[in-house]
Amino acid sequence: MLNNSFGDDAGSQAIYRRQVLYLLCDKLLSLKKSMKNLSEEQKLKRAKLIGSVYFLLLGLINFGATLYFSNIYVIDYAILLLGCLPILINRKPFYLGFGIVAGLISLYMAFAGLIFNFNPEIKTSQVAFNMGYLLAFSILFSSILLVYVGSGSIYTKLAAKSDLKHI
Repeated sequence: MLNNSFGDDAGSQAIYRRQVLYLLCDKLLSLKKSMKNLSEEQKLKRAKLIGSVYFLLLGLINFGATLYFSNIYVIDYAILLLGCLPILINRKPFYLGFGIVAGLISLYMAFAGLIFNFNPEIKTSQVAFNMGYLLAFSILFSSILLVYVGSGSIYTKLAAKSDLKHI
């Protein structure tokens, strides 16, 4: 159980951070144990669902924030449509291409944030900096899942056709 009743001292905040990290690691290990018993097709379906739903939620959050804070422009509709594409188009090569493009964009976001962090003229808060990295690496993780889904079928087809099954 989390104890988030910490004061202003750094020691209690570090203990809280350690508790959060422990719970996240525990959840990841239980997810890994549950994935061992699944077949390859079930793993691909789960990865497809997680990656696709993440991009859909990202598009919906962007659209909702735009509705709340400002006027809606064409780019907001485009972002929402791009977020829906992995669910709407159910083709393995599309997952592969979408995952590669989204992964490259997220790496660009991470490197751009790293460059801006070392620029002394631009002052950003540490919270905004960390949220940018969290966004970039969560997009990268979902992109890797979609690449896994897209390349999973290609790998199994190549393995079925090849004579090198014993390797």
